Amino acid sequence: MHLKVISWLENRRKNVIVTLEHIRLQEIEVESNTEWKDLGAQRRRTELLAELRGWYSGKLNRIDHALGRAASDGERTGTRPRPDARLRG
Repeated sequence: MHLKVISWLENRRKNVIVTLEHIRLQEIEVESNTEWKDLGAQRRRTELLAELRGWYSGKLNRIDHALGRAASDGERTGTRPRPDARLRG
C-alpha cells in the first residue's frame, strides 16, 4: 500500500477516535441530564448517539483492517513502510 494512503488512514483513524470520544461524552451528558422536558427527545438523542457510535466503530474496524493488511503486505514483500503501521489508541 502506498505510504500516502497509510498516512491518510492513520490520520483518519485518529479523527475517528476523537469523534468516538466526543460521542461518548455526549452519551454521558444525555444520561446524566435529568431535566429533559420531553422524554421522547431524550430517547431519540440516545438512539442517534448509539447509531453514530456503531457507525464510527465500524469505520474504525475497517481502517484497522486496512492498516493490518498494509503491515502484512509490507512484511511479505520486504517493503514494510514502518516498524508498526498501526497506531495504538
